[in-house]
Formats: sequence, C-alpha cells, structure tokens
Amino acid sequence: MPKLLGRFKDARRAPHLPTFDVTNSLVHTALLRIPSINALEGDLKEADFQKLIGRAPRQDIKAFSADSVCDVLDKLDLGPIRESITHVFRKAERNKAFREEKFGALRCAAIDGWEPFNSFHRHCPDCLDRQVTIKQRDGT
Repeated sequence: MPKLLGRFKDARRAPHLPTFDVTNSLVHTALLRIPSINALEGDLKEADFQKLIGRAPRQDIKAFSADSVCDVLDKLDLGPIRESITHVFRKAERNKAFREEKFGALRCAAIDGWEPFNSFHRHCPDCLDRQVTIKQRDGT
C-alpha cells in the first residue's frame, strides 16, 4: 500500500503536509468506515489513529485538518490514481478474485460522494446534471 500511495502527487507549491499522509489517512477512513472528512478530523486528534497512519502520535493535537485534506484533494493529480485502479483490478483478475458465478462477467466499483470539490453550475433548474469547468495548468 505505501508503494501505491507514494505515487500520488498534487500541485501544491512547497507543501508542509505530504500528499502520502493525506491519501493514507483517506484509505484508512474508507477501511474503518469513518463517515466523512469532518469525522476524520476528530480521529486525527487521537494518538492511535496517528500511529495507524504512520505519524508520530501526539494525543489531542490534530495531525492536520479537514481543510488540509480538501486542499490536497483539490490539487491531486488523477493520472496515477487511474493507473493504480487499473493495476489493482488487473491483478485481482489475474488472481481470480472475480470467480465465475452467476454474475461473473459483471464488475462494479463504488466511490462515496464526499464531494470535497464540486460545482453548482447546473444545466437547467430542473436538472441533476452538473457541468464542471476545469482549468488546465497552462491557464486555459
């Protein structure tokens, strides 16, 4: 897992908080079924959770905030994440994790809708579709 998460980078300049620490905490958030990033912020004060994510434990001192998590997610490069997901699924398929049964050909992945970055620009007032405009690195 550290090798996989270590590939993730973001576009922050001179970050004080490593991207790995945030992505590692988010993986543990999902595994422990912590319901939200705000709930994660409370756990980041706990020495046991800090130790679990590989940080030096300091009881009642928050490792980082929910806003820091959102800042990292906002600037996260999605290319390595897409490659990692593809790699995990290919390896699982090679290891026969998807056994042929009634639904053998179907594969599903679910991503929780935390939406730390979103847009409220709607196509029309009655529409549930959002149109998100993304600014490229070159400013376009």
